[in-house]
Amino acid sequence: MPIIGDTIKIRNKNGFLGLIPCIIPGYPDTATSLAITEFLDQAPAVSVIEFTHPAATSFSATANELIISANRQAVQGNTAPLLKQWFKRTKPNFIMFYRESVEKYGFEELVKQYKPVSSGILLEWGDGKPDLPFWQICKEYEIELINCIDPYMLEKDLAEIVEYTPRGGLIYLSCAPQAGGSRHPGHKIAECAHWVKRNLPDAVITASLGIRSPEDIKQMAAIPDIDAVVIGSALFKAAERGIQGVQEYLALIEPALAK
Repeated sequence: MPIIGDTIKIRNKNGFLGLIPCIIPGYPDTATSLAITEFLDQAPAVSVIEFTHPAATSFSATANELIISANRQAVQGNTAPLLKQWFKRTKPNFIMFYRESVEKYGFEELVKQYKPVSSGILLEWGDGKPDLPFWQICKEYEIELINCIDPYMLEKDLAEIVEYTPRGGLIYLSCAPQAGGSRHPGHKIAECAHWVKRNLPDAVITASLGIRSPEDIKQMAAIPDIDAVVIGSALFKAAERGIQGVQEYLALIEPALAK
């Protein structure tokens, strides 16, 4: 089983959803971002950390204004030469790339650079269809390429995702049409997750997009086939208040992770 899914499954066996906080290295500033990363790396509630390779352009519709402005602020801070400092952690992590980074540096070169410090790669523009050239490169370098789905995908498209997901692999299930947008109906999220688990029982499904409050997390915890939640915008907002803001936010949502 891939290391990302394995770590989340351990948390599930203890009766909790896995928690995947997102970090944009350098946001809201370098020192605060590193302090937040260190805190989350040591937090028992956190299973895996998602890092974003900061970008200034090429955002998809899932990126709300907060995500865009946070990325651009990080880019302006020029943290790129320091990025590997964020990856020196005890917990597994994966990194999300925007089109801008892939076009600028080349996907294979990015894989070579981050393979030693990261366990997986997520493409921000994932539209529910496997990107086969990227998948082949990740397979060659033995790093997990994380697939994305949404509750309204056709079964034939879900089947293709399942085909290109390793046993124990992580699957991103988008719970809102856009980040911060209205959430898909809970029964559709549950049906989609159940279809995937029925066809790939070892898959690790994480609910993403629009998951912010304890109530949001409780709704996901009530769905048997959801294994983890990703927290992005709400964490970026908390980070604006520094390390204390993130500590308080984690304390607020942690009880809701119980399944």
